[in-house]
Amino acid sequence: NDGAVFDSPVIVRYINRASGGKLLPRNAAKLLEAERLEAIADGICDCAIACIYEQRQRPAELIYQGWIDKQWKKVTQALDLLESQGPKLPAKIHAGHIALASSLAYLGIRFPGWEKGRPKLKRYVAKFRDKQPELAGLLPRLPQYKDRAVSRPAPSPVAMGRLPRYDQNLSPAPMRTPFSVSLASVPPPTS
Repeated sequence: NDGAVFDSPVIVRYINRASGGKLLPRNAAKLLEAERLEAIADGICDCAIACIYEQRQRPAELIYQGWIDKQWKKVTQALDLLESQGPKLPAKIHAGHIALASSLAYLGIRFPGWEKGRPKLKRYVAKFRDKQPELAGLLPRLPQYKDRAVSRPAPSPVAMGRLPRYDQNLSPAPMRTPFSVSLASVPPPTS
């Protein structure tokens, strides 16, 4: 009845109010931790989606590899920061824990291999699924059809050396890193 609620931070605060404050801690230090994790998770998804949109929405000859590289670097820096800090998953979770698990699950679909060299984050996702089964079912995952997952297509020659172009059926090709294809002759996108 309140109209549309959109954008992750607004949705979280709305659910927190509707639940009587169960999603965000009241303690100032714990609230800051929750908001920080939520912001990092949102940033990871924003940059990952920018990589995908650059390849899905632009003609192949206009894809700007420098933009993709810049966005992916932000993702890896955030992942490396989280890995170095080893995020904890306490018995009582907050919105930041949910946001982080969601963003890592999303990366698992779109960018398989992100967890290489990040065992703490890989364990975090597995622990979240085990400790929060009622929420684990809500995490992003590949669609299932008649007891089988949608298969990932083989990489195309277009995808060699950079993030792959994605099919419309939401199945990504395996990610290739480091990004080595330079499209320096293509001008950067203008807003």
